[in-house]
Amino acid sequence: SPMRLLKRISESCSCSSSSAHLSLQKYVKDPKMKAKVIEKRKEAPLLSKHKFWSKQPVMQFDDLDKEDLPIGPIKKIDPKDVPANPYPLPDDLEWHNIDINTKELDEVYELLKEYYIEDYDGAFRMKLSLEYLKWAMTPPGTPSEWYLGIRIKDTKELIGFFNAIPSKAFVDGVVLDMAEGGFACIKTEHRSRRLTPLFYMELIRRMYLRGMWQYYSSTERVTYLPYADMWFYRRALNFKKMLDVSDV
Repeated sequence: SPMRLLKRISESCSCSSSSAHLSLQKYVKDPKMKAKVIEKRKEAPLLSKHKFWSKQPVMQFDDLDKEDLPIGPIKKIDPKDVPANPYPLPDDLEWHNIDINTKELDEVYELLKEYYIEDYDGAFRMKLSLEYLKWAMTPPGTPSEWYLGIRIKDTKELIGFFNAIPSKAFVDGVVLDMAEGGFACIKTEHRSRRLTPLFYMELIRRMYLRGMWQYYSSTERVTYLPYADMWFYRRALNFKKMLDVSDV
């Protein structure tokens, strides 16, 4: 539905998009939606000062208090200002373009299998098949440089992977070419190194070089003002087992 799509746009096109052609008017004036976000902000009052997202062209929590919000780009990007070279990484790491048509897809599969979406106790993870991964990451027209990995220079170990795919979204009566965030994963032992902001910045730099100015994705964590909400529903295949392992 449009609202589910806009949720994903909100949580990320507002997230790392440079020129999110979005209006907050309907969202802010919806009492239920506004109350929900305000409640989330009470749970984590420091989110409005997030080190990374508070400085990005995304919708901020302070926008809830504004009466007249502009419709249009949050920030206009001059193509001349887009860096020609990748953002620097720590000295022991390097960027690597993943070729998913080779055995490198196996590396991505192993990384996601061990470190992708998990519960807060680290007891359950989402396991995706190789066939599904390749299908999900290869819609027509996806640039090869949008499969972005980070390796350790000495060992060539893959410690992180982010990707995006081209997409179109209908927003405020306009069809926009956008990049949709795909899989985002960093090995647990490297997550304290603040590599996620670098991943986003580098992926978006590559998006800009392709003339793509909007980006969206979904997230469970409220780190900036979401535009809408969406829900995932799961079908219990073995309820007894889920109960035994405290998943329900």
